[in-house]
Amino acid sequence: MDRNVLGYITADVAKSPDAEEGGKFVGYLLGSHNTELQAIGLNPETPALVVTDYLPSGPNAVRSAVELLPDGEYQERLFRQIEGLDSDIEHLGSWHSHHCNGLRTLSDGDLRGYFRTVNKTAYRLDWFLVSLVTRLPSDPSDANWIDHYVFVRGEREYHRITNTVKVIDRPTRFGQITTHSLKVGQGARRSDDAGTQVQSATVDAWYETAEGRRILAEDRDLFAKHFKEHVTATRRASVITLAGRIGPVVISMIYPSDGGTSQVAVSLRCNDVGILKISSELKWRWLAMNAALAGAAELR
Repeated sequence: MDRNVLGYITADVAKSPDAEEGGKFVGYLLGSHNTELQAIGLNPETPALVVTDYLPSGPNAVRSAVELLPDGEYQERLFRQIEGLDSDIEHLGSWHSHHCNGLRTLSDGDLRGYFRTVNKTAYRLDWFLVSLVTRLPSDPSDANWIDHYVFVRGEREYHRITNTVKVIDRPTRFGQITTHSLKVGQGARRSDDAGTQVQSATVDAWYETAEGRRILAEDRDLFAKHFKEHVTATRRASVITLAGRIGPVVISMIYPSDGGTSQVAVSLRCNDVGILKISSELKWRWLAMNAALAGAAELR
């Protein structure tokens, strides 16, 4: 779990002292030997669910001291926006809080709902991650304020995994959609379609920053050097992608969405089949690119 996610959770809980709060986790299922596992400090031999962000409960969520009913239409709309930017994104689970009612375990209603969700045919994964906030900490790094569980398709029991969850650095690329691209507590207020005040990002699109313009100019030249005239640049929302083609092989570099993030994703595809995907800090992006180029040479 990216460490910023814990900060976003505590900020949301603090804004709702007398009612439950929650959200839907989004991120990635990384199979064993996925190159990103080692890059983010995880065991490359072990598959992992990697949580990078969550969908807020929404402006029309119903909250009380004993219940949270999320705004499902709002969350679905956000997820489809994110999925349009990155088809590898997954709904990994959800979190909610019992900080307002003193209950330190999942309720019977929670359990029935999570068992039902993980066994739905429409749910793509075989695991459903659940996090429960039992109290509001003074700092996200405090101990014993959040527990983690996993529900497994086809199993009648669930598993407490609090001590095996690792906090990593894997920032969200979708902060302008989830409103989590700012440091906790910063941002402007905006009104959504229903007139409800929600937190909004105020950071610039990355490609409009001085750093973004400089890096994109440098990388266009480097892409042209490697791929000649077979280079394309596309933009979806605020995300820029540069792609170069050599026969059936395509190497893409996806840049940050906003000035609050600093990671790129480099991917290698051959005949439209994904071969390699590497996440990297901006300053090391051409190490990742060189790895993809080496892989491309093996495929030709």
